[in-house]
Amino acid sequence: MNINSSVAGLTDELSDYVGLMAGLVVTSADVVRLVERDLASSDESEWWYSPRNWIHDAPQQWVRVRAEDLESLVMRLLYAVGALPSPWNQMQLVRQFASEHPEIVDSIPPSPDEDEYPLPVTPWVRFFWFVSSGRTTKTTPAELRKLITDFKRRSIIDLMFRTDRVSWDGSAPLRELFHLGDLGAGLTADQASAALIDQRFIDYLHAQPEDLSRMHWRQFEFLVGEFFRRSGYDVHVTPPSGDGGVDVRAVRGQGIVGPELILIQAKRLRDDRQVGIETVKALWSDIDEAAATRGVIATTSTLAPGARAYCQARQYRLTAAERPMVENWLKALATYPRL
Repeated sequence: MNINSSVAGLTDELSDYVGLMAGLVVTSADVVRLVERDLASSDESEWWYSPRNWIHDAPQQWVRVRAEDLESLVMRLLYAVGALPSPWNQMQLVRQFASEHPEIVDSIPPSPDEDEYPLPVTPWVRFFWFVSSGRTTKTTPAELRKLITDFKRRSIIDLMFRTDRVSWDGSAPLRELFHLGDLGAGLTADQASAALIDQRFIDYLHAQPEDLSRMHWRQFEFLVGEFFRRSGYDVHVTPPSGDGGVDVRAVRGQGIVGPELILIQAKRLRDDRQVGIETVKALWSDIDEAAATRGVIATTSTLAPGARAYCQARQYRLTAAERPMVENWLKALATYPRL
């Protein structure tokens, strides 16, 4: 089946599918940006279908795309926003599994319908039929069950005709990661609380760490708070103003050496800016005044040499989580951690 549409129509359709399948609302401009970034950073020969020949055309330019090619682009976009563990379409997914588990491919028994097929049925074809049927038995290996589930959710055809509700509750507009309207008051959370930042934003940032420095500074505070919440702390993200230089307070009743109080300063900065020594000294003053166990400077950038030396001189009680460490936090929080 072929799809004839304008470039604008195709990018709109791609953004719709990402929203429907991931619950993350992206714009057509987001689609183009993510596709361009993917083309620049990946081996294009591994793509099932590349839109390079039309992605930069005028919005009104007409393009003809096969349905399976459109589906492959949706999968790459879902991977780009962190909603899938791989960018493969259904065929690529099955091929990869078959190469890793040839014994499972050979174990699929013949189907009675094969007698009506005009050509000989190879083990590969039989295996693909089995996966696409979606049928499992009590003896189906766990790896194969997982493949069948993953295969089904990578079909936009299935999405078109599905009658059950999508699994996510509500949607998360990507723009809110970068342009948060309501800053809100302080927030308190513990292990039983809802996440401080939407998981879809966490997955997106893990997949697109280049955008860490673009995220809204308040969302960065929520991200830092969420990491400590999931690490077993009761967390309070202070109000947007009047926080006294402390953005997050993390408390744990029983740490390694007793109760812990951690004061955190979260600095979302552009890549070309660094955290200065004044910020570090201010946090140290707060640590001393509150008799806190330790303090952490978390930043999307790096510390200036003087600020880093100041932290190192105070060793355990004052530490820094610079860009690489924050990216490690994202990996720990992500639904599909990447190598």
